[in-house]
Amino acid sequence: MISKHNKVVILGGGIAGLSAGFKLVLDGIPVEIIEAEDEVGGLARTIEYKGFYFDLGGHRFFTEDKEIMDFVKGIMKDNLLHLKRKSEIWFNNHYLKYPLEIMDLFQKIEAKRFFKYVKDYLLRGSSKYHPLTFRDWVVGEFGEALYNDYFGPYTKKFWGIEPTEISADWARERIPLIRATDLLVDKFFSSHRSFIKHFYFPKRGIGEIARRIAREIEKRGGKIICGGRVKEVVIENNRIIAVLSNKGYIEGDFFISTLPITELVRFINNNEIISRSTQSINFRSLIILNILIKGENINNNQWIYFPNPNILFHRIQMPFNWSSLMVPEGKSSLSLEIACKKGDNIYNLSTQDIFDRCISDLKDIGFDIRDRVEDYFIVKVPWAYPIYKLGYEKSLNTIMGYLNNFTNLILCGRSGLFKYNNLDQSIRMGLEVGKYLLGKR
Repeated sequence: MISKHNKVVILGGGIAGLSAGFKLVLDGIPVEIIEAEDEVGGLARTIEYKGFYFDLGGHRFFTEDKEIMDFVKGIMKDNLLHLKRKSEIWFNNHYLKYPLEIMDLFQKIEAKRFFKYVKDYLLRGSSKYHPLTFRDWVVGEFGEALYNDYFGPYTKKFWGIEPTEISADWARERIPLIRATDLLVDKFFSSHRSFIKHFYFPKRGIGEIARRIAREIEKRGGKIICGGRVKEVVIENNRIIAVLSNKGYIEGDFFISTLPITELVRFINNNEIISRSTQSINFRSLIILNILIKGENINNNQWIYFPNPNILFHRIQMPFNWSSLMVPEGKSSLSLEIACKKGDNIYNLSTQDIFDRCISDLKDIGFDIRDRVEDYFIVKVPWAYPIYKLGYEKSLNTIMGYLNNFTNLILCGRSGLFKYNNLDQSIRMGLEVGKYLLGKR
């Protein structure tokens, strides 16, 4: 248990790190948070540009956890909108509602394909085996036809590897099951937490949650350093004593890391076993093309998904449909998400090349907006999604075992724990870490 004489240094000012810091400063613990970007929020950050607001990814807030709901509502006051989810899939030149609805499928796709999906689903026999890969799991739960037409292509496009190389763990965590009763009452895909139909959203972007937590931390004496990039973690007798960053040498008694776990290891150690393990633990990167548009909104969805491998982006967001305050009056915007790998050909494309390619793809799907573009910019997110590549558990356990040797280090958050979690789960992680250090768990 720590005391008010102990200083806690938190590496990373995302939602998890901020939540941990907030819990600690409430008890009077000295806290210093180091954030590499110019603003807090991490993967749940909002960028303001020329009066437009753009989120890094389509983050919603929803939870069944009363403590987390009370925490966020207390922080946000009257700044939360309660929205109904509206999203679609661009599939075989049709826009299908997502979560999928049985009558929408029936009306928009050819009968032969529709009944093939139903037949494969009813004959899938998922309980007869223990799936190892993503493909095994999806075919076992949904049938071969839906896997071949949607889940397989979208998954390969998003993750950049074959679905047979992805652990079934990811499918279990992120994909809802379909039951025959759901099909009959139009609940297709609707009961899983990743497909919640209603959610909360701040009026000027998801990053407002992080900004408000940060203000509360600073109000109580906590320190937040933005633009602080860690260069080295200083070790002495199985304890971290300091971190060296471009903002200086920062000492502490306890350290909470939400940095990508592979980066943390790189800052600490060059051990050959650890190096080999980090080569097997990878993150998917993300490029987001944000487009400022003259005139009215072009679509009424919040998201549209694109499994087609010939389209560069895998998802479009329409910020106006999250909140009208995300854009100036009389204008609109788009955020196009492009999954890639840090350093690959897509990641290294110029902003102009990305824009030209995406504008062409948008025209092909019915959004001819080139003459309405006011401005655009890209954001690159190197460590966006942990990849559950087959066999990743062994390497992850090796890294975790090594990091557990440091008695004053705690890992937290999506990147810190290599766990694909939601916003409310990141808040929960942070609060629980704070409770642990305070001896309240």
